[in-house]
Amino acid sequence: MEIRAATLEDYEDLNDLFKDADRLHHAAVPMVFKGAEGSGRSREFIQEVLADATSAILVATRDDEVLGFIHMQVQKRPELGPLFERNNLDVSTLVVRESLRGLGIGRALLEKGLEWGKELGLSAAELTVWGFNEDSVRFYERMGFEMMTHRMRKELG
Repeated sequence: MEIRAATLEDYEDLNDLFKDADRLHHAAVPMVFKGAEGSGRSREFIQEVLADATSAILVATRDDEVLGFIHMQVQKRPELGPLFERNNLDVSTLVVRESLRGLGIGRALLEKGLEWGKELGLSAAELTVWGFNEDSVRFYERMGFEMMTHRMRKELG
């Protein structure tokens, strides 16, 4: 397995994996995530991410097949009231093909992503995991992440 920076030639594979994640989230939280018709990412979105020095998409490949990817970006938060200024790595999305989960691909992608954040001099990595996604919560806990906050929702209508 090789982990490398994504290129625009990876677009179809990336979009398929984004759609997989979108379907999972739509099934669990349909009031927030669109169904299949609204899923995936545009070619322009991927192109912008790839051109931005403060964001990255890394792909895990084997024999030119994209097995999974991690999308991350630098998150700069200014000092605000009691909060310190923070320059963190934000792990936006980590997806591995469903049939390949549990083989260490996600771990390898995350470790390479954390290396990227360290190289940029960032102080910490943060991410959001939806409450229904217990497998991902356990994965990130095994990788050393700790719960910082709970975000809750109540429908008003």
